[in-house]
Amino acid sequence: LMGGKDAHGTAAPTVPLSSECFPFEQKAALDFVGSKEQFVVVKPAQPLLKLTNVFTIESAIFVRTVTSYAPIVAKVDNGFKNGYALLVIDHPAFKGDPIEGPHVHFFVGPWTVTGGQEVKVRIETEQWIHVTGVFNGKELRIYLNGTLKDQFDLVWGEEDEFHSKHDLHIGGIPAKYAFDGYIDEARIWNVAKNEEEIRASMNKVMSEPTEGLVAQWTFNEGSGDSIIDTSGNGNTGAFERYAGGVELRRVQSSRPKIEYLKTNREKLIDANFLKLQKWKQEFEENNGRPCTKADIMLADQEVLAIARRIGELN
Repeated sequence: LMGGKDAHGTAAPTVPLSSECFPFEQKAALDFVGSKEQFVVVKPAQPLLKLTNVFTIESAIFVRTVTSYAPIVAKVDNGFKNGYALLVIDHPAFKGDPIEGPHVHFFVGPWTVTGGQEVKVRIETEQWIHVTGVFNGKELRIYLNGTLKDQFDLVWGEEDEFHSKHDLHIGGIPAKYAFDGYIDEARIWNVAKNEEEIRASMNKVMSEPTEGLVAQWTFNEGSGDSIIDTSGNGNTGAFERYAGGVELRRVQSSRPKIEYLKTNREKLIDANFLKLQKWKQEFEENNGRPCTKADIMLADQEVLAIARRIGELN
């Protein structure tokens, strides 16, 4: 802190000389350039193969452009008849979409490019976001930056399969679909995480064995064409560095701390709190002392209502 006294000997207000430190452990991201020959292929080990019908997939991404279907994490057969995936799709207005622009989709089981049993959320390009798909055995949910954005109750037929026996792919599906942008990390859990749990870990790398963590790819190997599963479960990935004549590079991650998206209710609570704090500050400046509960009871009706709403008078 920096302070001191002015010419009259009055103590000057302190000024902080530091800012919040974000001790995020992520160092590298994979830079996909929209080539259908660029992808990471993962040979699933037993924990991933034995994934039950309850799981969570999450990833931090930076989307540059979307021209087709852009897989983030996908474990599907070639026809999307079974499996699960997080992928980015552009919704052009000419197709009659009510909301145009890029969306992240999360689906489990049969799916087609024209839709299916899925959840989705509108996103912005050219910025870092965190996306999470959750399946609890009955319901699909998708979260953007730690906030629930869509949910859907699944209806299953007797012949429907939840999971594909195929390999898992990150950033593309061979010769079919490609991602354009950065993928910072990807994780899969064998639990259905809730909003609070997602927010608590979306800016962290699990550096030690963690209950429920089935796979974690951070891309922090530094060099080489292998991607280590840092969950310790052996879901090793690999990529061909110059596939299709274009280099798939590890780059220094520019990912900041991702703040969760506040709901309208949370925004209202924050706004009311700030309004009450401002009133308290003005009261102290005008009266030379902090306010009491009795002072708040005598305030105007708006201030009194806010104080009651946020529990200030309890």
